[in-house]
Amino acid sequence: MKLLSRSFLSFALALFIACAAVAQSAEVKLKDGSKWRGKIADQVELTYRQQGVDVPLTGKITKVDELFIVVEGRIAGKMATKTVFKADIVAMRTSGEASTGVADAATTPVSPAGSTGTTSGAVKEGQTNTLPTGAKNFHVFVLPMTGTVGIELRYQELEAVIKEADKFGPGQIIVLEIDSPGGLVIEMEPLNRVFKEGKRKHRLIAWIKEAISGGAATGIHCDEIYFMPEGTLGAMTMFSGTTSAKGIELDKWLQASGEFMEEGGRSKYIAWAMIDDEALLSYTKDPVTGKVTWMNDMSGEVVLSNEKNNLVFTASTALDSKFSDGTASTVEDLLEQLDLPGDFKIEQFGIELHKRWIATAEKANEEIPLLMARYQYKGTGSGSAVEIIGNRIKIIKDLIGWWDRAYNVARMMLPPKENLERELEELRRQLAAVQR
Repeated sequence: MKLLSRSFLSFALALFIACAAVAQSAEVKLKDGSKWRGKIADQVELTYRQQGVDVPLTGKITKVDELFIVVEGRIAGKMATKTVFKADIVAMRTSGEASTGVADAATTPVSPAGSTGTTSGAVKEGQTNTLPTGAKNFHVFVLPMTGTVGIELRYQELEAVIKEADKFGPGQIIVLEIDSPGGLVIEMEPLNRVFKEGKRKHRLIAWIKEAISGGAATGIHCDEIYFMPEGTLGAMTMFSGTTSAKGIELDKWLQASGEFMEEGGRSKYIAWAMIDDEALLSYTKDPVTGKVTWMNDMSGEVVLSNEKNNLVFTASTALDSKFSDGTASTVEDLLEQLDLPGDFKIEQFGIELHKRWIATAEKANEEIPLLMARYQYKGTGSGSAVEIIGNRIKIIKDLIGWWDRAYNVARMMLPPKENLERELEELRRQLAAVQR
């Protein structure tokens, strides 16, 4: 009986060891339908899709789950573990083996989470900004977006930076350094158009210092959002005059801002909580995968917005909820976190463009009121009708010039351009009559 027991135990032990060995085997289905087969602890070389860019990774597999794998390797110069969703893996092989043959990833985008409010690591809808696999050089454009939306912060600068980035091919990096307390809702339509066009070709990243109201509505267009340590984003309340919008105006703004948020790959519930006191927001985070599910009620594990306030993220709450992708205090820190697979060059184009426009806007704010005042009194002391009318013609021409040079400032301070042009023609007729 004892011999039988020993035999049984030996068999059971052998069976256990065999099962354990089987349990170490792993299989990963790639995007093209092929499969990688190996074992836990294998050294692998893989390429995964992150925000529309193919990122290489070499390391040891430490875990294989139904939805993701965990790889331990060197990331941004440091040994770390990386969780990669299987749906994002475009190529994978065991180190030392021949290539799987999946060299170039398809550029078909993966749809983002929908109205369920789920946030995942998938490529955001509408992006085709993939550099060819193996590309090693990136151009990084930093564009400060500061001041009032629709005045200092304009779509024109973003559009110009995107066109400049186009010269270097798809997949360039455009960092938008946002510091804005809000502004004009009418600027959202052209901004939305330019963001959509830009994200089809390049990797647009919001880096948040202060993004309140319209500033927040600008930042949430980006698929990737990073915060500065002191960063804040939210409170997108729309005002009509001095009171917050109600009724149809509010409904339209909720719909539009929800679309902006979803275009950035996030739940519309977040936008609603930033606008309407009655819009609630909470979330639950999977302790294993880190996947966040948003709820438009208070049933989640973490409540971010109740019926008493509008949501404003800080760097810490944004990071914990995965609303943000990270926190960076400097451009260098931010670029390190982007884990670029090759060399990069920081271009000054966006920074210089911003400087020129801010200088122009400041000069317009200073000169336009002076020109308007001078129009009333310039030359009146001379008693000469020719001199008075001549000076007013010059001033009107200068004001029309500001419409051409600084439209965004002029529309806040001047009569419509066509009114000024009619005034100019009338003054010319008056001058001709006097001179006759």
